[in-house]
Amino acid sequence: MDEIGRIAESIADRYRIERKLGAGGMADVYLARDLKHDREIALKVMRPELPQTLGTERFLREIRLLASLQHPNILGLVDSGEAGGSVYYVMPYLAAGSLRDRLNRERELPIADALQILREIAGALEHAHSKGVVHRDIKPENILFNAGHAQVADFGIARFVSEITRDAAMLTTLTTAGVTIVGFSASGDLVLKLASTTPDGARAPDGILALGPNQGLETCFISRVLAKLESNDSAQLLAALRTISETASSLDDWMLLNGYLGRIMNRFRDDLSPLRTLGRDIIEPFERDDPGAFAQMYREAASRIRRVRCIFEDSETCNRLLRNVLTDHMDRRILGEHHRDGSLLIEATPSHFELLQPERVAAHLATMVKELRETAD
Repeated sequence: MDEIGRIAESIADRYRIERKLGAGGMADVYLARDLKHDREIALKVMRPELPQTLGTERFLREIRLLASLQHPNILGLVDSGEAGGSVYYVMPYLAAGSLRDRLNRERELPIADALQILREIAGALEHAHSKGVVHRDIKPENILFNAGHAQVADFGIARFVSEITRDAAMLTTLTTAGVTIVGFSASGDLVLKLASTTPDGARAPDGILALGPNQGLETCFISRVLAKLESNDSAQLLAALRTISETASSLDDWMLLNGYLGRIMNRFRDDLSPLRTLGRDIIEPFERDDPGAFAQMYREAASRIRRVRCIFEDSETCNRLLRNVLTDHMDRRILGEHHRDGSLLIEATPSHFELLQPERVAAHLATMVKELRETAD
């Protein structure tokens, strides 16, 4: 009798294994039926070829992690045990599939759905962080759905903060400071808008770090081109993409920009509508009210989020636009009563893409986390 046969025989009085759902580096997952409650469940079994000392210890730690987490957006633990010499645990079986499955089907999610999923994931991670647990493997494959709501799954490589020595101080700071969402370029616009679309009573992020959000129509150089992509004709697409790449101010920027364009075109080449919709959504507020659109996004975010920080590259355009906004704020308070000094900053680089350098992002996050902790205390 093979390994799974021995396991099935050992748990036959409680669970009936029906078929294999998937496999990972540490465990196999099976669809099974809970005989007592007559329901489908997912049975995760440690792979037999793993060294028993290391494998069992890690698997038991995963069970311990899940047992410590009780949240509506975390796929919880139903049962655990040992069968046929292998450790297993039981989870609810969610037939709706993963976020990756949905993205493969739909390609583009409605904005309201995307924001709901983001909020629910953030809520799950916030709960995990409050228990000292860091997931470390958030990706679409590990976001499942139950009755339309996201559930974070697979804490297989998660760690208790107390077990992480090198980064213990920083991770503890992050867990006590709450949730901070980071957005770059057009996504910087989207995370600022997140605040105004959060329903009353819903859990909003504690901090927003917007790297290079648009200040005016002239900074929307990629979004303006994407908004006009009407044809899949190769020659027209090439001409449009060249228009974008010509905006690069250095060789490094050119390489980064073309790499970025290559990735998005590889994904959306057969259907440009998501890119076109995104571009139009980004530029529409600036076309409607160019001088005040950024101020409005920032003002609404700052009124509902504990800390908002926007970082811009050191270019002539960004300096001029930011100077105009700050001057208008002195005259007319256009940034709102919740504006704080140091929330709108020029970074010491002329490159838009260098705003994403890890050390820059880490420095700004560290400052925000410190401020969030101080206000929480």
